[in-house]
Amino acid sequence: MGNKLDRIIESIKDYNKISLFFHIYPDGDALGSVFALREFIRHKYPHKIVNIIGLDSLEKKYLEKFIPSRLDKQPSDEWIKKSMGIICDTANSDRVYTQKHLLCERTISIDHHPNSEEYAFLCWNDKNYSSCCEMIGEILFYWNKKYISNVVAQYIYFGIVTDTNRFFYSNTLSSTFTLVSKLYKVMDNPTPILQKLNERSLNDIKFEEYIYSLINFNTKKHVASLLIPKLMFKKYKVEASSMIWTMANVKDINIWTSLYYDTTTRVWKCSIRSKKIDVRPVAQMFNGGGHKNACGLILKSETEFTNVISELEKISL
Repeated sequence: MGNKLDRIIESIKDYNKISLFFHIYPDGDALGSVFALREFIRHKYPHKIVNIIGLDSLEKKYLEKFIPSRLDKQPSDEWIKKSMGIICDTANSDRVYTQKHLLCERTISIDHHPNSEEYAFLCWNDKNYSSCCEMIGEILFYWNKKYISNVVAQYIYFGIVTDTNRFFYSNTLSSTFTLVSKLYKVMDNPTPILQKLNERSLNDIKFEEYIYSLINFNTKKHVASLLIPKLMFKKYKVEASSMIWTMANVKDINIWTSLYYDTTTRVWKCSIRSKKIDVRPVAQMFNGGGHKNACGLILKSETEFTNVISELEKISL
């Protein structure tokens, strides 16, 4: 392990221009990873210029609520061509947001998804980590914990908490808690992060009540499904989301799935979760992917959702 981390660290030392990348439709883990890296490198090497690529066109949901940091002024393509790119939480090259990693002089990929491609000059892929943020934390504590500030620790903690669903998913291991214990020694107060994640408005509560009326609980097939009509987020004045958690932990339900229309990206987003069953094969049938018990995919239309449900019913028993 040390040799792999040493190679990553030495590569970062070699470049004064560093571009950081995340996957399309980024989650808390992807954003937490790049922001943690940016702050650590800037703190340790003030002379290096580190930019997160793509923030200017990104939906501000996470940035406004969780990331207490200014946005980077986006560099030119010529600048990126002279930089080293670090790609976080992205299983394959096609899923890198902006695709400008292809311009970089050299690239590093750090990812925890199963079946990750080795598409960079240097790849560290390990599915035994709960999240990419846990991997970033491993690197930074190995490198020099002196430069892990309160802000850096909070970024890493945010990514771990969101990707493990508050340590509920089976990807949470003893090593995850070992790293979190180190973060707790650095963070001023981690409680506000969890409070923000759990915070809901009155509109959220009304919308949740409406959502429960739409869920189809098929206890014979052990599958629950939810199709959220296109204009409902606007009607209830809430942020678009999968609402997948509303079907979790239900007796006699082994797999649950939801579909909603993202007006920002103009695509139908489908999420799949399960208690124990590996749902990746079904996600891959529709060009999606993810983890054994948590996957995502994009559908061309809401009519395809019936096919997804049908395939899930075949494996749910």
